[in-house]
Amino acid sequence: MSQKLMMLERDAERNEATHKEIFSRLEEMSEAKVRTEVQYTNILAKLEKVEAVVDELRGKPAKRWETIVNTALQWLVVAVLAALVVLK
Repeated sequence: MSQKLMMLERDAERNEATHKEIFSRLEEMSEAKVRTEVQYTNILAKLEKVEAVVDELRGKPAKRWETIVNTALQWLVVAVLAALVVLK
């Protein structure tokens, strides 16, 4: 009977150690998850900034083209008016 009791006590100690190890690992996993979520949030914030910069850069060539076209049209109008004045 005392041998069974000793075996039960050893099993209980081993189970206690195993439970502590499991809970320790669960806590580590929880902490890692929190760190991952913070990193993910930071990545998303930086991605939004990068998207804004890319959109801004994407619009610059269009603005330049519009400026070139407007300038060309202005000079065309000036040339037509000058030709009309000279030909009259």
